[in-house]
Amino acid sequence: MCNGNRGEDLAFQSFSLLFIYKRDRISSVSLSIFIRLLLCLCFVTIIGCTWKPRRMAHSGVHKDRGELRIHENLDELGTDLAEYIAELSEASVKERGVFAIAISGGSLIGLMGKLCEAPYNKTVDWAKWYVFWADERVVAKTHADSNYKLAKDGLLSKVPVVPSHVNSINDSVSAEEAADDYEFHVRQLVKTRTINVSDISDCPKFDLILLGMGSDGHVASLFPNHPVLDEKDEWVTFITDSPKSPPERITFTLPVINSASNVVVVVTGESKAEAVHLAIDDVGADCLSLPARLVQPTKGKLAWFLDKLAASKLDGSQFSE
Repeated sequence: MCNGNRGEDLAFQSFSLLFIYKRDRISSVSLSIFIRLLLCLCFVTIIGCTWKPRRMAHSGVHKDRGELRIHENLDELGTDLAEYIAELSEASVKERGVFAIAISGGSLIGLMGKLCEAPYNKTVDWAKWYVFWADERVVAKTHADSNYKLAKDGLLSKVPVVPSHVNSINDSVSAEEAADDYEFHVRQLVKTRTINVSDISDCPKFDLILLGMGSDGHVASLFPNHPVLDEKDEWVTFITDSPKSPPERITFTLPVINSASNVVVVVTGESKAEAVHLAIDDVGADCLSLPARLVQPTKGKLAWFLDKLAASKLDGSQFSE
């Protein structure tokens, strides 16, 4: 089906020219030029009938909870997410010379997959990327549960990121030691300003932290009603009692997440619609302790990338175009 009346208008122009040719024998224009013009118009007619713009189902700003980017399907979400990340990367490299990005696991890595494709696999300055993990399972890097393995297989092995810029955890020690080691490593990179520092605290200021969200409202490895939600001093902490397997994990704390220049939360699927509603909408004090609701960058930008199913329970009256 044509996009609006574009195809019909162009077709009409083409046949009008043909009629003029038959009537006047195009006395002042050579036949060859006329034929070329006619072919061009026919080609544009075909394009006009088949081209469809990429669009979001809705894009707006919530009065309290940042930017909402709601997409018709996962393909559109993945395309928009890749473009968003690429733009942040370009801006950060231009401003600071590096792009410090922290990622999580789960379905998020698959949704980042378009970064491996044209044009981003060529246009993104991958050599300037420094990759970190907002949370990680304390398992071997080759284990199926490893967020590092997931990212390596799904993204990092397909783009020219410098291997020494990939900052994974020490998988040969306990969860507590791994958290301490990772925090020490992050602190060293803050000193060199590979990672920026917050201007209102001593926390690292990542250029982008990318998070998923579980159906229980957890982000990174910060789970509902867990004591680590109250951690204020540590940058990286650990848990040994995760309600989801595997039980031992390390995670960024909320002060680190909320010190980032940009935080993106990516959520898809109908099973998470209620958690999205509780994390974003004005639902009163009962849900203020939901981990995803506690994500609120102090001076940075918060954006939610949702598909229509995940956004199906949102109160549309609370955000504007």
